[in-house]
Amino acid sequence: EHGLVCSQSDLESTTNDFSHQWGTSTPIITGATGGTYGSGTDGKGAGLMNTFLIVSADREDTDSAARLCADLFEGGYGDWYLPSKGELNLMYNNLHVQNLGGFEEFGLYWSSSEVSSSKAWRQSFNNGSQVDVDKITVARVRAIRVF
Repeated sequence: EHGLVCSQSDLESTTNDFSHQWGTSTPIITGATGGTYGSGTDGKGAGLMNTFLIVSADREDTDSAARLCADLFEGGYGDWYLPSKGELNLMYNNLHVQNLGGFEEFGLYWSSSEVSSSKAWRQSFNNGSQVDVDKITVARVRAIRVF
């Protein structure tokens, strides 16, 4: 069998904070564009490459959304990543809308899908809307992995 599974809770930093920037505060294009709508797919697995690209672009940032996911070891697995825009929407529709997963009701969650050097996609778990916002704004983070 195969599919996707998300971490059991939102990720927090070493300072016990649940709000994180997408990545580097310096405008940079990482190339993390996989899993966006318009590509004809829902982006399953695209976040893995996106996360690799984000972390590789800024190896110094230890508290970014992508780094927290890449460094996660949970349930005996270390292959977690920041979900793509499509994967995040699957989490919203298949879990949160069904009152599963323990997501923050009015939470804003980062995807790994980049828009530009200064913007990335974020999703509201209040109404499901996805908006491109500045990478230096903060949002919650939930990791995902493929099995």
